[in-house]
Amino acid sequence: MAETGTVEKILQQAEQAFLRYGLRTVTMSDLAAEMGMSKKTLYRHFGGKEELVCAVVRSFLEREYRLMQQNSEQAEHAIDEMFFVAGYVIALFRRLSPNVMLEVRKYYASAWELIEGLHFTRIRKLIESNLGRGVAEGLYRRELDSFVLSRLYMRLADSLVDEQLFPIEAFERTALFHQFIAYHMYGIVSHRGRELLEEKLRAIGCIGPE
Repeated sequence: MAETGTVEKILQQAEQAFLRYGLRTVTMSDLAAEMGMSKKTLYRHFGGKEELVCAVVRSFLEREYRLMQQNSEQAEHAIDEMFFVAGYVIALFRRLSPNVMLEVRKYYASAWELIEGLHFTRIRKLIESNLGRGVAEGLYRRELDSFVLSRLYMRLADSLVDEQLFPIEAFERTALFHQFIAYHMYGIVSHRGRELLEEKLRAIGCIGPE
């Protein structure tokens, strides 16, 4: 149990340091000093920085996905659930600086593969499930192909953090995601679902009052 507690402490404090200062800036020596342990102890649990970054990313994704699932289960209907997911993503944008994502992608290939694999698969399945739920509830169009559209959703969502397509100095991330979610939802709702959708969009200020 003591070993488990030590690993959890390392992961928590490393995550905080990486988010605060960036991945490349923080060294293993910095982390050991901040945690009040020797580098030898830190290296006993994690063989190097790449291994630690991967462990932090995995821990982060596991925790965030559990939270998203809990929110989804509380949703009254499919549109409500989709906005829970949207709210999660917006909160994530606010917590994660674009520089952190760029550093992972550029310098920590194994951690980026984890994000692209584990994250993509889980979120895609959640979107696919939401599409099926919306059709069953009569809020989404009956002819939707959830298998295809869940993949399109993920690829479009991934483009939002593409610095060449949407430079951070020119596009505010929350506003950008609001446009994306409106684009996605208007393409899938039924006539009945449109009314509920526009209530949600008005609530977040994506469209004006009637």
